[in-house]
Amino acid sequence: MGTENPYHQVISGDEKHRPGDAMSEYETILKDIEETFGIVPGFMKALPQEVLVHDWPLWKKYTLEQTAIPGKYRELGGLAVAANIKCPYCQLMHTAMAQFHGATQEELAEEYYLASLTARQMRCFAIVRSACLC
Repeated sequence: MGTENPYHQVISGDEKHRPGDAMSEYETILKDIEETFGIVPGFMKALPQEVLVHDWPLWKKYTLEQTAIPGKYRELGGLAVAANIKCPYCQLMHTAMAQFHGATQEELAEEYYLASLTARQMRCFAIVRSACLC
């Protein structure tokens, strides 16, 4: 006969779906993440499926696409926060993303200084406040 039923075809172990089956929304998201980064980062795999399905489109929009705040400035802001919460992984990611969006070494150096200044000012404020409470 001229047409074969796709559900009667042999499916190899590498295939997750039969031809003609729709991919689940979660699997579609994983594929999009892998196409975007070349991998699916471990922290994304660790999220509950419904969270990733909800958050990925927003994360992608506000991290990689053009929005009201240019990407370079979003990432420099993220870098300042990451530096103050002392998250080395976040600092690396926001530095790389800022560079991706066109931040120069001079801009990054200024941001590093401003972030460290904020942290130092907060420590000094805490010391002064504690001294005043005695």
